Amino acid sequence: MSDAISHVRSLYEAAEKYCSYGEVPCIWIYRNKDDHYFAQIEASDGVMRTQLKDHGGDPKCPINGQLRGLFFLANNKNGEPRSHYSYFGPRKIQIKADELFV
Repeated sequence: MSDAISHVRSLYEAAEKYCSYGEVPCIWIYRNKDDHYFAQIEASDGVMRTQLKDHGGDPKCPINGQLRGLFFLANNKNGEPRSHYSYFGPRKIQIKADELFV
């Protein structure tokens, strides 16, 4: 096994061990956006297009401006997404985590 694969496997095992310390499982992932964003999705047959990662969230994140994708939150409380105000927008889309991560 290559050093890179071995390293990734050890990180995965460490994450599994960390998550098994009584944490609540992540049932939902979600993202908050404004009405304009959701209107664009509805106008494109419900397809969410990838975007370049902006500087929202942690401004020192190394993937800011470097990676295209769809970025979701998984900050759950008792297995459900939090219902608090979001700086990312007033509307929320929720997706069952096990529908994406099989």
